[in-house]
Amino acid sequence: MIPAIRTSLGIAATVLCAAWPRTVAAQVPSPEPPRQVNATNWLPGISIGAGVATVGTERIPWDKHPFVTSARIELSRLFVVDAEWTQAMHAQTFYDSGDLGVSTLNGQSGIYGRATSKFEYDPGMRSIAVLARSRMGRLSFLGGAGLGRFTHTQEGTFTRTGCTGPWVVACADGNRVYTDGQTGTTLIVVGGIDVEVLPRVQAFVSGRIGGSNAIEEAAIAVGVRTTLLPDPSRRGRPAKAAPSTGRIPGVRSGDQVWIVFEDGKEERGTFLGASASDVTIRAGTTVVTTPFASIKTVAKPDSLLQGLGVGMGSGLGVGLLLAYFDEPRTIPAAILIGGAVGAFIDALHAGRHVVYRKATSVTVSPVVTRSVAKVGVNVAWR
Repeated sequence: MIPAIRTSLGIAATVLCAAWPRTVAAQVPSPEPPRQVNATNWLPGISIGAGVATVGTERIPWDKHPFVTSARIELSRLFVVDAEWTQAMHAQTFYDSGDLGVSTLNGQSGIYGRATSKFEYDPGMRSIAVLARSRMGRLSFLGGAGLGRFTHTQEGTFTRTGCTGPWVVACADGNRVYTDGQTGTTLIVVGGIDVEVLPRVQAFVSGRIGGSNAIEEAAIAVGVRTTLLPDPSRRGRPAKAAPSTGRIPGVRSGDQVWIVFEDGKEERGTFLGASASDVTIRAGTTVVTTPFASIKTVAKPDSLLQGLGVGMGSGLGVGLLLAYFDEPRTIPAAILIGGAVGAFIDALHAGRHVVYRKATSVTVSPVVTRSVAKVGVNVAWR
């Protein structure tokens, strides 16, 4: 009997010793793989846009809508640098006095003849501006200021026919050609709205105020923009996009969110997606997937409609004042600029709106002993 027991204990000890390292290894968490540094995480976002513009020029009619292109560098979530080029548009004016009859001065007769004048204009603009950006769902509001480099070529042709009489001063001038070119730098103010229509395609409308007097003072542009390289806050999406879930209503991919965990820690990042069991965000240059079980609340910024409305109202007032003295296109441009600035200011002071909060469960269990009877209440987050 004793030898059999000793044999059994020996076999058990051998099996235990063989399994022990595996058991310990299974309990020790495996180290995380080293995080690879991706060079694209440090590159700025790049997008290009194209469209047409309506440009205001004081007392100068033009015969076409100029083509406008732009390139945008998105350095951060809040600020972008926008470079824009507006095609030099052609405009012209023509004046014809008609035939002027005989005039008499101091007993001498003379004929002024017929005078005509034609002016050709070719104004253009290149600009670069720093824009503050705020987002609300599919909408992005951008407003800021920068410098514009304007060019303006003006050519005038004066002709006079049938002019007689030594006392008619106009007869001495004869026919002539007048040419003038201007180039200068001016302060510009820019504002606009982008609407995301596809994952990397946005429709935009923008307004600009600034230029040289009687050359170019206000412009409205409409077009389409495409993203070549997403800005840092939109990169690093997981290889397999998680399907959306109704557990976090009102949150779209690309929105900023705050996640508060059960241990009280907080994480802010860009929402990438959610499944029935976890949430994926981008915090800095890292993609983080967190199970719902460890999340207490998820919040997103409040609406920017109040700041947008106040800004657009203020812009309307400024635009009406400028249009009274000058170019009427300053009205829609000022509304866009004011709305973008108001939305950005509202975004800086916006609070949070909780869109997900872990539900609670209350369990009531009676406890009865010989000496006491009581009710136990257990509150748990789930």
